[in-house]
Amino acid sequence: SYKENVIGKYDHLFVRTPRPAHLTHYKLPQDIRRSIAWMDSSVAEGACSFECIWYYKPMEGPPAHVHEDSCEILGYFGSDPHDPYNLNGEIIYTIDGEEYSITESTLIFLPKGLPHSPYRVVRVDKPIFHFAVLPERHFSQLMKVPEPDHKP
Repeated sequence: SYKENVIGKYDHLFVRTPRPAHLTHYKLPQDIRRSIAWMDSSVAEGACSFECIWYYKPMEGPPAHVHEDSCEILGYFGSDPHDPYNLNGEIIYTIDGEEYSITESTLIFLPKGLPHSPYRVVRVDKPIFHFAVLPERHFSQLMKVPEPDHKP
């Protein structure tokens, strides 16, 4: 039977907290961007890195970077239940130096070694839900900023 918020043998597998501030590579006020839930193997042994975020206002994302040993899956979804495919905003996402405009609910697959970001949330008409998944165990060890002579 379903039990709500009851401490039991598997309670440690239910994660209800955002990414810790010391593991956040850029900080923004929570009325712009809010991490809702985050986990990696430091939270639940064996878990991949997974984060869920809401965007409420325009913002700049992280700088260009590469995950050498991991692919990454990103999701951006609009919050209108009557029009779930409409992002109700616009995100400009950069992959290997090319910019892409995202205005519909979208999944992005980034193979390992592919330079990506920065991205810009340029318009938010309704909150945008975002998630990022990496198979690696510890997010704090993943990001590598390209060398200055590297052209993302």
